[in-house]
Amino acid sequence: MTYSSSLLYRKGIISLLFLIYFGVLYSQNDNLFNKSFTELEEGFKNSKTAKPLAIRYAETYLQKAKKTNDTVKIVNGYTFFTDIYISPLVREGIDYCDSIIQLTKNLKDNDKFQAIGFRQKGRYYYRYGEYKLALDNYIMAMEHSKDDPMKYETTNFDIGLIKNNINEREEARPIFKRYINFLESYHDNKPIKKNLALFALADNYNYTNELDSAALLIDKGIKSSLAINDNHTYKYFVISSGINSVFKEQYIMARDSLLKSDSLLVANYDQTSRAIGRFYLGKTYLALNDQKKALYYLKSVDSILQETNDVTPELLEAYNILINHYKTKKDSENHIYYITALLKFDSILNTNYRYVAKKMIKNYDVKNLITEKNREIVKLNEEKSDSKKTILILFSCLIFLSLPVSYTHLTLPTKRIV
Repeated sequence: MTYSSSLLYRKGIISLLFLIYFGVLYSQNDNLFNKSFTELEEGFKNSKTAKPLAIRYAETYLQKAKKTNDTVKIVNGYTFFTDIYISPLVREGIDYCDSIIQLTKNLKDNDKFQAIGFRQKGRYYYRYGEYKLALDNYIMAMEHSKDDPMKYETTNFDIGLIKNNINEREEARPIFKRYINFLESYHDNKPIKKNLALFALADNYNYTNELDSAALLIDKGIKSSLAINDNHTYKYFVISSGINSVFKEQYIMARDSLLKSDSLLVANYDQTSRAIGRFYLGKTYLALNDQKKALYYLKSVDSILQETNDVTPELLEAYNILINHYKTKKDSENHIYYITALLKFDSILNTNYRYVAKKMIKNYDVKNLITEKNREIVKLNEEKSDSKKTILILFSCLIFLSLPVSYTHLTLPTKRIV
């Protein structure tokens, strides 16, 4: 076989493989289109860990919804895509959130959909470290979910996470405890949501130096997440365990947990959590006198932050360590670089903190208190109403029971004692 005929043969084989591949793909898509909306939704939920398949289910669902011009179904399709693009984080997901908000803006009884759109949008901005925009959208979501306790409490929990991240941990703690209590009393068990709330509370205890309380919650959370194959939350308990060990100065245990969580977070695309884990790995290696590895992990924190701009208070310490290191080494170039980076992220953190703290006081805290007050008034009125009904029923029973007694007393002759 000549070279040219061999090349043509190979091109023919490749073309045939492409035709087979796209034929199978088209056939699969055609088969999906014949499924009902319920079947497509179930397929999407069951394939969330397999992104390409989840996208095909979501695309098919949305195409069918648009073909039937069913607004509710179209919104469901958009919601699927907001779930897909939040991990790994893709800004296109925000466009789908905006589509949900715009499409349902003028619908009657639109609170459910508006709450979904604003909360999902808030989650995106939270992941990007844009807490100002996250808070604005969370507040709007809460405005539209006053009649839906699960959505309302979950969004309130989301705001608690922002408070926790900007070091308002004492204010965040009761929000986390309230959410755990709510989930425990909720009729539909939500173990994954509860695991996330346990992690948040454990993280809160870690940073307020209540390490034994944190360790108990971490142990409980690890067991719970393993029991239900909750891999998503499991890695957060592992990183929390590592941080707990750092604070206890148990550096070998800390290193093992943090290395494990770092490998788990790669696939999760959670860069901020990875940056935090790597910061504590850097501190751990410094304590173990391994400066080379310590510098590697501390410098990787900067690499992540330059990409995400999502800075938390403790991460600034990485820059202080690097600045002092390069100052000692008389390395002016790196010394200036890390000073510049520190100033940049300190400014971002301060801007986030000032805006969020001010917005919390002006909007969220006040509105939340008003909502709580109104709920308590409704609850109290219901209790009073129930009490009145109970008293009325008891009074009616007493009257009813007293009637035959009085009648007997009046009509029967008195029995003589012989």
